[in-house]
Amino acid sequence: MIKISIKGTEEFVKKALDLQKAKERIRDRLRKLSEFYAVKTVATSVDKYLSGPRPERLGRVTGRLATSVARGWKVQTVGEKNILIQFGTDVPYAPVHEYGFHGTVQVPAHTRHVSSGDVFKRMKKISQRTGREFTSKSVVSRGSTTVRAHSRMMNIRKRPFLRPAVEANFQFLKDGIMEILRQSSLGTA
Repeated sequence: MIKISIKGTEEFVKKALDLQKAKERIRDRLRKLSEFYAVKTVATSVDKYLSGPRPERLGRVTGRLATSVARGWKVQTVGEKNILIQFGTDVPYAPVHEYGFHGTVQVPAHTRHVSSGDVFKRMKKISQRTGREFTSKSVVSRGSTTVRAHSRMMNIRKRPFLRPAVEANFQFLKDGIMEILRQSSLGTA
């Protein structure tokens, strides 16, 4: 009969538990790094790409887009191995500014409010003195008028605000991951 005795199983279990704790610490540090990257990227987007001078940058007007970007990020753990960082906005005109737009848009009928100094129509008239046709500007008095539904050709150039911010801060994320890996290989993570 052959007997095999394995000694030191308690130490093996302890090392396995230490590895599990190290894995959890690394995952926690990666998540914190991801959250910091998200905050840094949103700040870059708002400060550098939404607030810059026109026409190169979008040039913030109301702040609605900037506010939605500031609250439109999240970092979540997907499964045991993946961390997902998401950026976005729920403002309907954001994709037009991020990617640009060229095409026809249907404008619904609406009411236009007119100030007393606004030029409202251009009308063709015939001069009583010369008999020639000319175009005159018709100034409408203060009030409102109804505009019929029509189509309009639009060409809005792209002025991205999310993608350049993600790219500008990506090296920070890569360097942070490499530092976490370096420290974990040295046993200091």
